[in-house]
Amino acid sequence: MSTQTKADSTGLALKKAYEDAGEDYTGLAEFSDVSGFLKGSNQYEIKAHKEMRSHCTGLKPNTRVYCRFDGRHIGSYCRMDASHHTNIGTQESQEFGDPLVTDASGVLHFFWKIPNDSSMKFYGYKHLLEVSDVKPPQGDDSYGVSSGKDGATTRCGQFYYSPSNGDGMDHSDLAATSSISLTELTADESKVIVTSSQVEEEVPDFLSQVFTIQGGSRAQGVYLDSVYLWFKKKPNSGNSNVLVQIREVNNGRPSSTVISQSKVVKNADVNISSTAEADKSTRFLFDDDLFLTAGRTYAVTVIPSELGHDYQLWTAKSDEKDIDSAKSAFFVPQFQTLYGSASGNKWTSLPKEALKVVIANRKYDTETTGTVILEDNRLEFLDMELSTMSPRYITTANTGYSLNETVRGECLMGITYTGSAPTVGTVIQNISSKNGHLPTRTLASDIDGTYGQGTIRKIINDDSGNNLLTVKVDAAGTFKPQGNVYNSSGTKIGSANTFSANTVKGIVEFIAPEYGRLRLADSTGTPTLGFKAGEYVRGQSYGATGSVKTVANPNVDELQLRVPYNAPRGSEIKWFIKGTSTAGTLDSSFTKITGGAVTEFDKTLKRIYSRSNRTDSSIQFKAELTNTDENVTPSFIWYDAHANARTARINASSANETLPAGDSDARYISKELTVSNPSGSTPTERINITSHSYLPSSSGIKFFIRAKNNNDSEKLEDKNYTELSLYQSYPKAQSTLGNKSDKVKQYYRISANTDGDNFLGTDNVLRENTANNGVLSYRSGDGSIHHGVDQAQIKVVFTRPDGLGTSYTPEIDFISITSHRAPISIA
Repeated sequence: MSTQTKADSTGLALKKAYEDAGEDYTGLAEFSDVSGFLKGSNQYEIKAHKEMRSHCTGLKPNTRVYCRFDGRHIGSYCRMDASHHTNIGTQESQEFGDPLVTDASGVLHFFWKIPNDSSMKFYGYKHLLEVSDVKPPQGDDSYGVSSGKDGATTRCGQFYYSPSNGDGMDHSDLAATSSISLTELTADESKVIVTSSQVEEEVPDFLSQVFTIQGGSRAQGVYLDSVYLWFKKKPNSGNSNVLVQIREVNNGRPSSTVISQSKVVKNADVNISSTAEADKSTRFLFDDDLFLTAGRTYAVTVIPSELGHDYQLWTAKSDEKDIDSAKSAFFVPQFQTLYGSASGNKWTSLPKEALKVVIANRKYDTETTGTVILEDNRLEFLDMELSTMSPRYITTANTGYSLNETVRGECLMGITYTGSAPTVGTVIQNISSKNGHLPTRTLASDIDGTYGQGTIRKIINDDSGNNLLTVKVDAAGTFKPQGNVYNSSGTKIGSANTFSANTVKGIVEFIAPEYGRLRLADSTGTPTLGFKAGEYVRGQSYGATGSVKTVANPNVDELQLRVPYNAPRGSEIKWFIKGTSTAGTLDSSFTKITGGAVTEFDKTLKRIYSRSNRTDSSIQFKAELTNTDENVTPSFIWYDAHANARTARINASSANETLPAGDSDARYISKELTVSNPSGSTPTERINITSHSYLPSSSGIKFFIRAKNNNDSEKLEDKNYTELSLYQSYPKAQSTLGNKSDKVKQYYRISANTDGDNFLGTDNVLRENTANNGVLSYRSGDGSIHHGVDQAQIKVVFTRPDGLGTSYTPEIDFISITSHRAPISIA
């Protein structure tokens, strides 16, 4: 039985109301749930999803905007990107929940996260992330649901694709997740970039020249560099400015959809000329890599600032003479109609007139190959001792490790104690922690210096004569010298003498608390000074702690590189890779790969080393960028590049597999099978297995079986396995290495024997008993002897030589199991 919350029913009612009115309801919350990781429930094991970087262009300059995800305001999960907005301070000073404000060009760079909040649910595969200047609704009746479109002056967004987690997520789901660059809402007809609000309707404050990119080049278009305009007059106000946009065209008229926007040109930088002389132009530079497609029509739109509107631009009229040459104006075929508008939304044509404008495209060197090398992101793979993780599962909003949280190693501390010296395991805290403050921070940076709490993990030295104890402590925050130190009950035990924060730290990128796995990015660890097995690490936002069991170096069988890119005709990106062997050796040369495709390390297994185990990078991708046409260049978004690494859980050992689980890493176990005659109660007397598989040299496939007679009281799950014997391979013993279409058929049976090896004296060893016409026989755990079996379970064990790649991994197409009565000898 499913339940529906008040917010759920309200959201559905809102959606229906929009549908009934024939209005766009795109962006309204549909109350789905991609936010939790536990199959759509709200039992969150992490408190926040990994932050993602996005950017918007074409918004209203210097304006506060609001971010919605499926119509839900997610301002608490957004923060500015200080690497682009350099006037707002450092990256560390930007908190999630701070206002989002566009720059002077109407551009916004920000980070955002899918909310991990039980009151916000986001179902389904397709979601809308949008940014607009419409404030979200407030009050108990709104439920935080609204469209960012209604009433918007400016708005942009893009659809975000996320797989449903109803059945869990796996690596293949990552391929369905889009990169986010908020410029895709071409169907949005809300006003865009209306910076002038005090103008008369009949005054054409905005000018927009429609033009078409000429074809004929080998390339499919050109990259825009800048637009040059000629001004006859400008306002007196020093605060005035002007910018240029490239807009889409709808039915021959400029639309409200902005494709790109130039940098703002301040009034002082606007050149004025009494004639349209070439050297008095004003350049408007575009930072975006805007590709203008050949044969497509666009509009170059001039936008004045709100302070003063008396800019005048030079134009040409078809029935008037040029003021310099006295020749009649000539319009090139690529220029269509010039339009004027008071609002930037409704346009009126200006007949027989064209804007004096130069639209300059970029030129690229065709003789040089551009090279970019990407490396792994200074990763650490920490396997944690489950018994030490505190807490192992998240129980409140302020416990447990969190994505994007900084994790730090043990710190060195000196404590001047009173009375008895504190011991290993003693929880210590400063006055801030004692007073109940929490170390919560929303950034991936360290918490501030007011909070300090941790556990003593090791005694370095006890100078009892001076009551000075030197310890290692897994501290969250810091302990200021001479500050009081308290135990967990709040009793003062001394004061901090010294405190040296550990410089070894990293940012949580992945967490699996039920398995005790923690992956860090941007690690500062090195083989000399890094994360170490046996030492504790503590989260700096929520204070979770745990002991490192192993600083792992995971094996990699295959990689899939995924990079958003653009390579117009006449340009190309080639990708290459270097990997590191299990012996720690980086490949001496690059190997060509195909971007987006799976690259298998077929001969030699690769490994990604934790930075605490290896100084250099383990994986390197090289991009070679070339062009044969000077008008185009290939490009890719480097910060959206990512690689999916996969490894096969397989090793070289099949020892002890007669037990339920032996030494092998790769095994398949069937369900319990009925192998007796289904029409009667006669137990089967023989079992044979046939397999069809890719089985290269040095690799192995072994079959095991456990079985029982219906008269046997011992459960099948309590029995050990018996290995089957291979008695024939066809057409050859093994496949050709690397040729996975070269399959072999193999036949297996249970070994035949008399009781000469005393198999009936050992529990649950199956044999074809030659003393009883080859009927399957065994002794059960209670000592009873049984002939024939009714139930069976099959185990398949796969092995591959350690250090070798995917070509050595055996693969089975199918298995067939036959059971029958023992044949009767005819004398």
